[in-house]
Amino acid sequence: MGRIPAEIIDQIRFANDIVGLVSEYVRLTKKGRNFVGNCPFHQERDPSFTVSPDKQIFYCFGCHVGGNVFKFLMLAENIDFQDAVRRLAERAGIKIPQNSDPFTSRRAAEEERIWNINKMAAEFYHRQLLDAPGAADARRYLLERGVSEQTVRAFQLGYAPAGWDGLRRFLQSRQVELSQAVKAGLLVPTERGGFYDRFRHRIIFPIHDHAGHVVGFGGRVLDDSQPKYLNTPETNFFNKGRLLYGLHLAKRAIQQTNQAVLVEGYMDVIAAHQGGATNTVATLGTALTERQGKLLLRYTDTVYIAYDADNAGQNATWRGLDLLQSLGLNLYVVELPDGKDPDEYFRRHTLADWQQLLRSSRSLMEYKLSVINKYSSTAQALQEVLPSLAAIDSPVKQEEGVRLVAATLGLSWETVKEELKRYTALPGKKEPETDKIVKNKHNIINGSKITPAWQRAEQYLLRLLIEQPQYLPVVRSTLGDAFWQQPELREIYQAFDAAWQKGKTGGPVSWLEELAPETATSAVRLMLDDFPVQDADKLLHDCIAVIQKHLSRQQKGLLLKAIQDAERNGDWILVHQYIRQLQNLQ
Repeated sequence: MGRIPAEIIDQIRFANDIVGLVSEYVRLTKKGRNFVGNCPFHQERDPSFTVSPDKQIFYCFGCHVGGNVFKFLMLAENIDFQDAVRRLAERAGIKIPQNSDPFTSRRAAEEERIWNINKMAAEFYHRQLLDAPGAADARRYLLERGVSEQTVRAFQLGYAPAGWDGLRRFLQSRQVELSQAVKAGLLVPTERGGFYDRFRHRIIFPIHDHAGHVVGFGGRVLDDSQPKYLNTPETNFFNKGRLLYGLHLAKRAIQQTNQAVLVEGYMDVIAAHQGGATNTVATLGTALTERQGKLLLRYTDTVYIAYDADNAGQNATWRGLDLLQSLGLNLYVVELPDGKDPDEYFRRHTLADWQQLLRSSRSLMEYKLSVINKYSSTAQALQEVLPSLAAIDSPVKQEEGVRLVAATLGLSWETVKEELKRYTALPGKKEPETDKIVKNKHNIINGSKITPAWQRAEQYLLRLLIEQPQYLPVVRSTLGDAFWQQPELREIYQAFDAAWQKGKTGGPVSWLEELAPETATSAVRLMLDDFPVQDADKLLHDCIAVIQKHLSRQQKGLLLKAIQDAERNGDWILVHQYIRQLQNLQ
């Protein structure tokens, strides 16, 4: 496995705009020359995550991570550099030469094969549904459920033939290694060494990740067989708790509306999208997970939960409420009328009706109080709502919540306040105070009270050189190259200077990859920190003067110590030499 040529990596870097990539994970807002948003790597409510389109870098002033497009994808997807290069090459449509195969990890190569096999299987099932005579019952079923052909194509719905080897024979015709299809969960091995199709005589729902790769399948029976729904088994490549059905189609609408609607099933999502509510996604038959909540946070901070109105749906709603709010999401609970599920609702109502239903939905606190107050004692009800009260970050809103709880449960305001105080004092009950970290972020300008002048001068000078490298010859002629006293800044300068001499400082800062990860992060922070410079020439002169003064003072101290040592040794010739050097220095 050869290394990927540097020119190919540069091509991939230039082809992937960091704002576009990050926008697939974070809702960004323009602020001056940069974009800001909530960090996807730690919990926060005030945006501390900055993306620079000019420099093609990002940095979070809360958790102190930063880098370029490769580093972002590595952190966002928990993959290594080679995998990040491969995915960004695929995203940009860039072919990586075969002799520079990036699959240095077995998992990356296998994941790619699983995606390809799933893609072929999805196409097979889809063609079966559209054309095969044996799929007549499936087409009739979808028609009766009101699913249009356009929707069938949008979601790539399919049909698994009733036989035992339809997909197996198709995959063999495509030269697919059947053991890989077993790993994908599509085939099941027999005791005699053969294979048979896992999905048979079922409507097939391809399951995509947020990027649009087919990672698994769900299958629904057309008769009374059990189980009613069958999913791809949990594997290294398919985990239901990390996915949301329909997100690859819904994410743009979620970003545009700043709202996501969370439903329970495949058909609920399909009916909602067909009805115009294209910001709808579903869990995959599991309780809500933290990973799913963080997926939603990439695109919105507001979620409407519209689970089925039966008891199971109510309980499922209840289990997920505290989890989602603890992640910083604003929650509203949609109460569907007459025991309907979203699929039934859209078959009888318009998009305007649905939007009105969302507008009339109740906040998490109101919903909790209505349900708990009906079925629990007052003491139990209060304990149930305390987590929601504690998660409210605004003192004004928290006080409103306290008064609402007190009024609903028939308690005094003071009692609720005291119980909330006791609850938040319990170990492990406090919300992470990440916002304090953000507000106390490192700033080379505001740190002047505690940072020595010469250290700030080095920081300012390096930032100025990165911004305006035409000053490099001036600095080199007055200070040389070895004046840096802070080792990390020296490393950043050397990498930047080497790139500048090769003419590679424009566009995405490729020289970051020459640095150790921690040093590269410091370089990104330096480049994105506040830097209000009006007179670059004056700043350059001032920085050089401060650094020269510091170096002179440092050299003077060394000479004075050398004079003392020479005097103790009785070497008066050396003493006079040092004194002359000291006089020349002064």
